[in-house]
Amino acid sequence: MKPKKLPTKRVALTLPGELDQVLTRLSKLTKQPKTAIITEILLEAYPHFVQVAEVLTQIKEGQREIAVNALGSLLGSVSNDINSAHVTLGEMKGIINAERSK
Repeated sequence: MKPKKLPTKRVALTLPGELDQVLTRLSKLTKQPKTAIITEILLEAYPHFVQVAEVLTQIKEGQREIAVNALGSLLGSVSNDINSAHVTLGEMKGIINAERSK
């Protein structure tokens, strides 16, 4: 699910030092601005943000049973994303090990 095309907005962020440090490292290693990395991560999480907003709206409106079902769907979706990330990390580890053995 992609976000609707709305005007781009600027947002000021205050980051904990350790998060800024790792984003700076990633920025240098990938030659991408930190803002591009942060935006990419947020866009990947967009479907989850939408689902959480829907669940919270349903809870606020007293539709608890619907919210519980939606929450189950959200947890399944997050679980799938974690499994995909695990596979990607495994692939990266394989590439690193192959490079080391050259």
